[in-house]
Amino acid sequence: MINANWKLRILNYLIDTITIVIIFYLVLELLVQITKHIPSEFSLDFSLVLLFVFVLYYLLFESISGKTIGKYITRTVVVSDSGNKPAFIRILLRSIVRIFFIEVFSFFSSNPSGWHDRISGTKVVVIKK
Repeated sequence: MINANWKLRILNYLIDTITIVIIFYLVLELLVQITKHIPSEFSLDFSLVLLFVFVLYYLLFESISGKTIGKYITRTVVVSDSGNKPAFIRILLRSIVRIFFIEVFSFFSSNPSGWHDRISGTKVVVIKK
């Protein structure tokens, strides 16, 4: 298996971020429509909604197929360090670690893997054609 290089990882990140923002706005619009009939004491916390969408996006896609929208496009997949499909707990841990905004800086090393890879014991590899 060939590990995905930093260019593929950045492309995955950009595609997934755009997808998450689109999903966030759709979910937000749905919640606004639902909650407009609820008393005004109730308010939406947009950051919590975004956090929920963010974690759920990665958790669902990667636990089901090992691929997010970005990974489908770049033909990459998440695997365990041993090369097998990662256990759900590894994907959950991977998704949660991504929450920390400084996590992106973990890619600035000679090995383009983030904390979400190292802590969860996973990696992103290129799918053979």
